[in-house]
Amino acid sequence: MQLDHINIKAPEALLEEVRDFYCAVLGLQEGARPKFSSPGYWLYAGERPLVHLSRGSERPASPAPSYLDHVAFRAVGLQAFTARLDVAAEEFATHGFESASLNRIIQRSDTNKGSFYYYFDNKEDLFGTVLRDAMSRFLGSVGTLKVEQIKADSRSNEQVLDRRFLAKLAQQL
Repeated sequence: MQLDHINIKAPEALLEEVRDFYCAVLGLQEGARPKFSSPGYWLYAGERPLVHLSRGSERPASPAPSYLDHVAFRAVGLQAFTARLDVAAEEFATHGFESASLNRIIQRSDTNKGSFYYYFDNKEDLFGTVLRDAMSRFLGSVGTLKVEQIKADSRSNEQVLDRRFLAKLAQQL
């Protein structure tokens, strides 16, 4: 994971002062900024827009006085990480939790134990992550069911939904 950018919202009267400060102290350069509805600046470190400045009316509520709006990070290796979770899910589904082997998961994931333990504390931690990932994918796909299709007083509709739920969950694992 790496820093993508920080966003600072300050009153318009301070924008130039804040811009000048970051350019002088950090050596950032003002560069291209999309045409947003409020004025502001994007300050670049090389080719990366690292500091986003925009007009904001008041400071965000926080214990320390600040105009910091948010910090954004960029994740790297997401596809490889997701592939490792898929391998682990298959291992757990095939062998059950007790018989699942971390060594098989590590070998099939084309990784090593050091890398594995960087992300997970133990088998229980990995299993919890696999379940959270499966539920997240599942809940994202279930959102397409229409409420009008469901009649709460109908036992047959409940059974259909149970089957749909289990089928979707099985697809995710």
